[in-house]
Amino acid sequence: MSPNHPILAPELMDMIIDFLHDDPVALKNCSLTCTSWVPTCRLHLFDTIQLQEKRLKSFHTILQFSPHIGPYVKFLHVELSEPEDPELFTFIVPHLTSLEDLDIYAVENSLVPWDSLATLAMTVVRLHVEAREAFEGPWDLVRLIRLFPKIKRFSVYDRGEPEITIESVYALAGALNGCRDLNILDLQFCHLAVVFTGILRIHNFDALDTLLFQSCCTDEWDAFPNLLTAKAKTWKNVTLILGDLHQADEHCIGETGPVIHALCACTSLRRLRFIAAHHTLEPLKALLSSSTLSKLARQLTELHVELEFINEMDMGRVDSIINDLRDIVAMLKHDRWKALSSGKITVITKLTPVKDLVLSNAGELQKAQSKLKMRHISHREP
Repeated sequence: MSPNHPILAPELMDMIIDFLHDDPVALKNCSLTCTSWVPTCRLHLFDTIQLQEKRLKSFHTILQFSPHIGPYVKFLHVELSEPEDPELFTFIVPHLTSLEDLDIYAVENSLVPWDSLATLAMTVVRLHVEAREAFEGPWDLVRLIRLFPKIKRFSVYDRGEPEITIESVYALAGALNGCRDLNILDLQFCHLAVVFTGILRIHNFDALDTLLFQSCCTDEWDAFPNLLTAKAKTWKNVTLILGDLHQADEHCIGETGPVIHALCACTSLRRLRFIAAHHTLEPLKALLSSSTLSKLARQLTELHVELEFINEMDMGRVDSIINDLRDIVAMLKHDRWKALSSGKITVITKLTPVKDLVLSNAGELQKAQSKLKMRHISHREP
């Protein structure tokens, strides 16, 4: 074959490079190997950009000399903390013509570049907001949501306690109702469960069928069942993140708690996901072993359980994790889960004894439940 012709077809080259999507060093080396590889390498290298502190200024400089990089960016996490940051962001935004996922945090309201954000309205479909100092309450969220009518996912991360009024609830409901394609609501550490319960009762939100919930606040866990039952007939996918659940909140999660009954009231629910850490395995075990959950288990098609044991170093605690993990595997062998079409138990750990237990139990679990797969990974996947 002539040396002027590639050995492999370009499509195969692209597929090979695609396998390196999470290895930036290898991608950079590939981009220096052959000019025809550069576009595919850039596709992965610049797909996700995180801009905080000095990185915002560095990316501003890159775009000044290489503006063609901008359209490769699909996901942007940006933190605005310095007085010059809004100006840098304003320069960057026009280059991000393919941006789909925006995660924004500003340390104060004066740093929010409202006009620049408006220019992203036509492409952004997933909006993540750290609603702390900059977005202090529902009115700021109303203003932000109105800028992005095409969003399909709205995520709020908030540890504050915003001042709520009836007028702000209706305004927030109206703003979200303008997002006709909204189908995922993600509330993490959010003190707005009561607000969103009211919102869901004001409008139908026909496309909304997925809910993710996490909180470290007892009042929010008390309010969560009402959030579920507000759209009980339309939720299809629910994720409960138990990582910051306090012992005082476990009464909501227990075998006969209100969360179990609210989940069972969701007649369209098909995919259920639990995320837990070592200190929240007890409420997870209560959920999985609940006889009340049997009715719900029969209608589910998918079950995902994610357990994270990254920072556990005490051997006594490791022994406790192993015992809890054995209990969870035994619970998942129960006949109530046989109707599942698929399921996955992911254990995130670097602990050798825990990895060994996962490997030894994976085959045993699959014999009992052919559709359930168990695996371990060393770090959380994006």
